Amino acid sequence: MLTAGVATYRLWRERGGAVPTAVAGHSLGEFTALVAAGCLDFRVAVDLVKFRAEAMQAAVPQGEGAMAAIIGLEDSDVQAACSEAADSGVVEAVNFNAPGQVVIAGTAAAVARAIEIASGRGRGARCRCRSAFRHTVRSCGRPPNGCVSG
Repeated sequence: MLTAGVATYRLWRERGGAVPTAVAGHSLGEFTALVAAGCLDFRVAVDLVKFRAEAMQAAVPQGEGAMAAIIGLEDSDVQAACSEAADSGVVEAVNFNAPGQVVIAGTAAAVARAIEIASGRGRGARCRCRSAFRHTVRSCGRPPNGCVSG
């Protein structure tokens, strides 16, 4: 994603696109924004993104966490589905992407249960990722080697 974003920005500039007065990015997109702004060298950004991925993966063992996009429900309905599924483990709404599109994350069993509950009211689709990012289960994980927790 970083490479594609930076390549798109460079192509934009090459073809006469205006220099932006401001840049912003969400999550991984923050690195693209920093490179586009000239605040971060692309090679350094690649190394940081690699470190970030390794740290996030190390925080929750593979297969223990999951993420899913819930589509077609109000935010409060997604949060209610997560609360109802909490007897299966930790699950919470983590990204409110747009009206009617909320990403949930947590333990694999609880996310599966929340998808089941939400599917009766809207649609739920498990994301194809190796772990669950942006939720409290991840924050309880051990830091990767060389990292300081706290």
